[in-house]
Amino acid sequence: MTVNAHKTQKKDGELPRDILALLPGLKADSEEALLKRVDNPTDAPKTELIRYWKESIVIATIITPRDFLKEIKRLCEGRRGMIKKEEYMSNGKVVNLQYEMPLSELISDFFDQLKS
Repeated sequence: MTVNAHKTQKKDGELPRDILALLPGLKADSEEALLKRVDNPTDAPKTELIRYWKESIVIATIITPRDFLKEIKRLCEGRRGMIKKEEYMSNGKVVNLQYEMPLSELISDFFDQLKS
């Protein structure tokens, strides 16, 4: 996994500060001007130094028979997914779903649960 530092400029003209990148894909905007890779939550900076977290988001497209629609929606929404598109195809027998969800929710066991 590649971790990048991004410089940001405040609107009021203050000096740029770095973004603190955390794994897996979480980023925190920190008061401190440093880039620190964190593999363990216990190594994260103090919470009062973090202004906000950023998380990698993906658009997941799932094409499924209508019979499985309710279970798949429950799985995606249980993984913090937000539906963006629901399109019925083949005379309503097949559904094309698009969910916006955090990458970290897909990495764990999402596909195993989707297949079962």
